[in-house]
Amino acid sequence: MLHAFPSHERTKAIGVYQSALTLAPAIGLLVGGPVIDAFGWRTMFFAFTIIVAAGFVWSWFVVQITTERVERRIDYLGSLTMTFTVVTALMFFERGKALGFDDRVPWIMVLCSVVGAVLFVVVERAAPEPLMRLDYFRRRGFIVPTLVSTGLNFAFMGGLVVTPLLLHKTFGYSNGRASSILFLRPFFYSITAVLAGALQMRFSVRRVALFGGIVVITSMLLFAEGSHSTNIWLIVSGLVLSGIGLGVATPGLTGASAAATDPKDFGVTSGMRNTITQVGVTAGIQTMTTMVGTQYTPSAFASAFLLGCGVAVAGTAAALAIPRG
Repeated sequence: MLHAFPSHERTKAIGVYQSALTLAPAIGLLVGGPVIDAFGWRTMFFAFTIIVAAGFVWSWFVVQITTERVERRIDYLGSLTMTFTVVTALMFFERGKALGFDDRVPWIMVLCSVVGAVLFVVVERAAPEPLMRLDYFRRRGFIVPTLVSTGLNFAFMGGLVVTPLLLHKTFGYSNGRASSILFLRPFFYSITAVLAGALQMRFSVRRVALFGGIVVITSMLLFAEGSHSTNIWLIVSGLVLSGIGLGVATPGLTGASAAATDPKDFGVTSGMRNTITQVGVTAGIQTMTTMVGTQYTPSAFASAFLLGCGVAVAGTAAALAIPRG
């Protein structure tokens, strides 16, 4: 997609892409909840199979090769060491939740993750075609927007998993009723992502990212207060604002990272950006659900959202370092 559009049109194209990407799960939420209540959760997998098969066939007719194919060697050792690093880091939270953080096993996982990270850097420096181009970490225009996106997605996706638990366990909502409320987050994300392309024509990436980050932070605070006071209207407001905040910020951040990338490296750097962001996503889901625990108390939910808020604050602050222009 980055190759298909010139630089001045990329943010707008990315906004449309992000809109489609989030509208699909919005529709899935709206339809899926009542279907599960009526026919059971297994029904959804039959529906998914049909939809994915149709999309796969359609792709043969609409997706075109826009660049010359180049043979590349796959960095298996880099993939292995990165996987080891991320999994052991996440196992720290999982084992800590199960055994307690005073047990030695979680801290052994931390040590393993640090060793894995060192091995990953050593492997990537020696690899002729590395999984991650380490030199791009020195490009402020690439790495800063990526880190901002990682921080905001930590809060957004962690909240995406925790909020359904809140609606079920605290408010006692059914699948259908919960999904009709959760629909608001991807719906507003989808609408805002399209509009973000127009915003980017008038305001800098830094301003748009700061605005989006502040909106996400506000949504986390609303979630925390709504959890603590069991106020559904605060939860609804948080869903709307979190969708708007990430929808505003994401297209510009993605476009900014692409602008700092050499066109021949679009494939590699897109993979790098997605990998780093997904680490934030996975960490957000794991840590925020760990904070909730198994008791599902209002205070536990509030603490999870405050954790997401803190990481969103760090990500938003990083937006101040986005190069001007």
